[in-house]
Amino acid sequence: MSKRISSLKESPCYKCSVTAKCLEKIERVPRLMEICNKVAGDASFNYINCGIYISLTAPEMIDES
Repeated sequence: MSKRISSLKESPCYKCSVTAKCLEKIERVPRLMEICNKVAGDASFNYINCGIYISLTAPEMIDES
């Protein structure tokens, strides 16, 4: 069950390290704002599970060995 944030510090987006890239991606594809709206207001959500975060960090997760 989701827990509504009561302050900005509780938002998963506040803790995310790719916020600037996320906003750029949302600007290019406005439909992604639906994901952002759902994630930003849910204090119990882990930003690592965000679809936008995964798409932005996936190239770094690939093991090229």
